[in-house]
Amino acid sequence: MREKQQPIASSSGLWYEVSAAVALKKIAMCFRSKQLEHLEKKRRLITLITDSDVLLGKGTKYCRHPGNLRLASFIKLHSEQYDEASKTHNKGMTSHPLQRIKQDIYASICETGRFLKRADDDDHPHGVPTSHSTDTAGWYEVRAEIALKKIAMAFRNHRKRRKP
Repeated sequence: MREKQQPIASSSGLWYEVSAAVALKKIAMCFRSKQLEHLEKKRRLITLITDSDVLLGKGTKYCRHPGNLRLASFIKLHSEQYDEASKTHNKGMTSHPLQRIKQDIYASICETGRFLKRADDDDHPHGVPTSHSTDTAGWYEVRAEIALKKIAMAFRNHRKRRKP
């Protein structure tokens, strides 16, 4: 029978000691997941950017891309509905309306475009490529969960800009 592990107190909280086998298993899982993520990026490298694509990144160079402007228009259109759903969510009710709004926007964008992130470095020295151009650095399409987080972040940023 396994002994109950006692927490180890530290300045940053409580920690638990694990066996070497458990630690090695966790390290191997992390390594495999990073390796798979790297292979996924390489396999799905995208070099053609369209006006319908939403580019993930920081700064005005990304905000001015036509796909990002299109996302901003969807956010503005649905912001009041999202705020109302957010209020009911904060009162302990279900988050289904919030998810539905984000998924509707995601589906609308994905009809003609994709959510893309640079394969190398977000601070690429050449900036964002123009629409319909090829970019030798390459981009990859992010998973739906990351795109939905981007949409939620866009709603929060829009809300902050509206407040006086």
